[in-house]
Amino acid sequence: QLLEGLRHLDEAVKAHLWALILQHPGNLRIMQQVDKPTEQWDRAQKGKAAPKAVLQEAALDACQDFTAAEELGVLILASQELQDAALGLYDQDTGSYPLSDVQRRTLELTARTRRRGILQQALPPLVGTNATNFFYIAKRLLKRGLVVRNPVLATTRDSGVGDGERQVVTSI
Repeated sequence: QLLEGLRHLDEAVKAHLWALILQHPGNLRIMQQVDKPTEQWDRAQKGKAAPKAVLQEAALDACQDFTAAEELGVLILASQELQDAALGLYDQDTGSYPLSDVQRRTLELTARTRRRGILQQALPPLVGTNATNFFYIAKRLLKRGLVVRNPVLATTRDSGVGDGERQVVTSI
């Protein structure tokens, strides 16, 4: 599961790739899913309900071997710097107004759609806000040049009557 996309590779090749990953951990975070959040997580969340499982940094000495890492369920994540670069965020440390969590989540969801984009009206429930507030979130992202709007023709339901109608809506 660790190198799921590389299932067809020989075990020796997987072990060699894992050794290379461990030699250059700077751009990667090696994480492990745990059932119980740590006390540090509890303090950082300030009383929010604890999730069923969280990710925490894996103990590298416990997963030096590829098979041991696979048994522990280790996940490889890009560092925050690489994630920011993939989202087009090169000036986060120097910017006057850092991105909010909702803005970052919007960028992540939009980036996952690649060139297809996503309907603007579909994003508010996915990022945990209402449509009115989301308009201003999208507007700030547009102003910073992080997203673009494109009019698209979409089929929408017309209050339950008929088969639906075609309507121009916005995709970002």
